[in-house]
Amino acid sequence: MSEIKKYTKKNGETAYKFRTLLGYDEVTGKQVKPSKSGFKTKKEAQRSLAKLQLEFDNRSFSEYKNLTFKDIYLKWFDQYKMTVKESTYTKTVEHFALHILPEIGKTKISKLTTVQIQLAVNKWFKQNLSRYKRFYNYINRVLTWAYKVQIIEKNPADRIILPVNTSHIKTISENYYDLPELKHFFKCLHDMDNDTAEIYFRVLAFTGMLKGESLALLWTDINFETNQISINKTQSQGEHGHLLVNTPKTPTSIRTVDFDPKTMDIYTEVTSKQKKETAQKYANYVNF
Repeated sequence: MSEIKKYTKKNGETAYKFRTLLGYDEVTGKQVKPSKSGFKTKKEAQRSLAKLQLEFDNRSFSEYKNLTFKDIYLKWFDQYKMTVKESTYTKTVEHFALHILPEIGKTKISKLTTVQIQLAVNKWFKQNLSRYKRFYNYINRVLTWAYKVQIIEKNPADRIILPVNTSHIKTISENYYDLPELKHFFKCLHDMDNDTAEIYFRVLAFTGMLKGESLALLWTDINFETNQISINKTQSQGEHGHLLVNTPKTPTSIRTVDFDPKTMDIYTEVTSKQKKETAQKYANYVNF
C-alpha cells in the first residue's frame, strides 16, 4: 500500500514524500518498503513511485549475481531444510561439503558455465564415485531454484550429459553372495563367537531389512510366539553426528516380516543370555 503525503521542510517550503510496500524479496522473503521525500509536486512523487514499482516488478536480482554458487546454495538450503527430515538434509550437507562446493562453490553464480559443471561431473565419474548422478542432481536443483527466483537467466546445468559406464556392468553374482558363500560367511561369524554380529547379519540376510531399519530394532519389535519382526522405524545420523530414530521414508516401508526358525532360536538364546548378564550386573551393584 502506498501513500503520498504533503509536508513542510525546515526552510518552510512545501514538499511531498511517500513510503510504499513494493512486495517481497523472493530470495530472503523480507518486505521491500522504500521511502523517498523532497518532491516538489505530488505528480513528481507519483512518477517516482511508479518507476520504483516498475523496476521492482521487472527486477533481475542483480544484487545476487555477484554471489557465489556456495552463497546461493545456502539460500536454497534454508528452504530445502524445511521439506525433508533431518537425516536427509544432514546427508545433503555432507555431499555438498565433500564434493560439490570444492569444485564450483567459489564460482560466481553469474559466471558458472555448463562446461565447468560438466567437467566436475566427469571428474566424479572418473573417480568411480557411485553417487556422481546425485551430486549433479543437487547442483541442478540449486540452479533451478535460482532460475525460478530470477537470480540467473538460464540454468547452465540443463545441458549436462551424464556419463555412463558401458565397459563393465556388474551382475547379480558380483553384488551378492551365492548360497555356499553365505553359508561360509555365517560359519566364520559363528566361529568368532560374536553373538551380536551373527544376529545382525542373519537379520539382514533373511529378512531383507535395510541397515537403518535393523539398527532401530527394539526387543519389543520381536514377536517370539509368531516368529515375526515389526519394522516401523529407522535409525540415521543427524546434525553434529547424533543418532536419530525416525519413521520410514514411505508408509509401505512399515511392515511385518517372518523370521526363520534358526535365527529365532539364536535370538532367543541371546535374549536369555543378556537377561542373565543384566541380572548379574545388578546383583553385583547391590552387593557393592
